[in-house]
Amino acid sequence: MDLPEELGRELEKRASDEGATVECIVSDAVAKYLNIDPKSRAEIHISLCNKYLSDAEARISEDDYVQTSEKGWGAASQAVKAVALSREGKELRAHGELWEYVNKLRKELKEPAMNKLWFSANSLHTNFYERWLTKDQVEDALKDVKEFMSRLKEIIQDL
Repeated sequence: MDLPEELGRELEKRASDEGATVECIVSDAVAKYLNIDPKSRAEIHISLCNKYLSDAEARISEDDYVQTSEKGWGAASQAVKAVALSREGKELRAHGELWEYVNKLRKELKEPAMNKLWFSANSLHTNFYERWLTKDQVEDALKDVKEFMSRLKEIIQDL
């Protein structure tokens, strides 16, 4: 889809400000415009989550650890957004909101590992900008992201 340059810049800025992808921003906007219910919007986040995880796995096989990192982070953040929408109909937009919600889940579920797994996901996001993680560290963090996503998907299934 061709977009006017100004719209493209605004989408990129919003995505950067929210720690999201342009794809996520556009999906959210279309879902709201079409008045799609929160559970269906959560399904969109799960779909993006799965796509980003698949992209991360493809990138790591190409030794592209920077893109692997960003896709791994994207998968984890989309999973958190899906849980918030599924459980409470709550939209999470900013990084701080994601952190607060993960901590809330940790407390409610009495599962300290949630924070550890989230820290791994966030280290991937940082690596996208800093590029300091080694191959082994990216691979380990991606395993944590998979475990994190699995736990979050179980929460959604239990609803």
